[in-house]
Amino acid sequence: MSIPTTAIEPRFVEPDGAPVAFRAARDVLVGLASGAGATLGLVVVVGLVVEEVLVGHALAPALDLLARRGGAVVLALGALLVVGWPLVGALERAVLLRRLERRLEADPRAVALGSVVERVATAPSHVVGRLVAFLGVAAAGLGIVLAFVAMSGADETALPLLGFASAVVLWLAVRVPLRRATGRWEERVDEFRRRRDRWAEAARTSLERRRREAPRDPGPQRRAPWSRALGIVSGVAAVLQVLAVALWFVPVRVRYRCRTCEPRTFGPVGEERMDALTVGTTAFLAVATVLLVLVLAARLLDRVRQDRVVARWATTGPWDVPDAVAEDLLGRRAATSTSVRVLAGLCPLVLTVLVAATDPDLALPLPAPAWAAALPAVALGLALVTAPGAHRRRAALRHALLAGDDVTPQADVDPEDARTGD
Repeated sequence: MSIPTTAIEPRFVEPDGAPVAFRAARDVLVGLASGAGATLGLVVVVGLVVEEVLVGHALAPALDLLARRGGAVVLALGALLVVGWPLVGALERAVLLRRLERRLEADPRAVALGSVVERVATAPSHVVGRLVAFLGVAAAGLGIVLAFVAMSGADETALPLLGFASAVVLWLAVRVPLRRATGRWEERVDEFRRRRDRWAEAARTSLERRRREAPRDPGPQRRAPWSRALGIVSGVAAVLQVLAVALWFVPVRVRYRCRTCEPRTFGPVGEERMDALTVGTTAFLAVATVLLVLVLAARLLDRVRQDRVVARWATTGPWDVPDAVAEDLLGRRAATSTSVRVLAGLCPLVLTVLVAATDPDLALPLPAPAWAAALPAVALGLALVTAPGAHRRRAALRHALLAGDDVTPQADVDPEDARTGD
């Protein structure tokens, strides 16, 4: 294949279309995973506090229930993520490679970014194989545990034997087909790399020429006067949050010195002051939490403003900007992506509260736990709606920055080969 000389020069581009939807799904999964991790940490802290500090306190039963239900929610979400994340990644690779091949046939001058090619280097069958192997090991481990239970005197031996048999049969059934599919996939990727690299060298040459011709620019002035102040205030709010949490435990710790100790009493005047201290620290904690949330929301809105400033600046390019500025602009996650992850990340905590509220001992008038699914659903909808515009802004930004490939080639292609295609 030879590369003809045309007025349209080869350029590095990021594929659009179906991969954009998978990017949205990944943002939701990242948010769910982060939220599950944060919820797990909160559950552990609450459990320790109930066990060690709040013994006999009126809040102890409710908090203990919240901790136990939170642990169950995190385990359930963890199981879904363990299976869902690899399957989404495998499906994305299958769709992405097909789209890259079609794009190369239709417009070979639009050279796919190296990071995209690296992503499809791992075969979907290989990802599925690792998932099957993990599930097989987990099933075998469960079977071993159940086998020991059966050996201890229990009569139920069918379940552990079924677990062992299922793991072995599943692995033997998919091992050979997945290995063959991986081999065929690697051949496709190698062929795509060979054809793409012929144009990649021409795209690098064109990029260097356009960089030499572009005017120098310091980059967009993204930060308003209040941006730095918001950063300082957010740091102060985080410190106040930690301080408020620590102070909230002071009156509790004074009353309950240890797990087995009787609650201390301080007489009418002392009890009145202790109650006032409890109310004051609780109010301080609430104010600090509200302040932290407001500051974080303000910083997110400021990120939206910065994204708009950068988008307007990108329409005036291309420019030759300092490397540090270009790396910062290309590496910054968009405000919409952050919002998607935050919305999805709230799901585990909200689900924990709603599940705990269904307990008869609490019977709180809260919505059903299924309503927690609205958060990741809204997050995914937001990601899908904003994804096309975000892709266009990234493409305009790459053009304005004269950004080339985002992966250093392992072996340079001979320029003569790039021109002739031999």
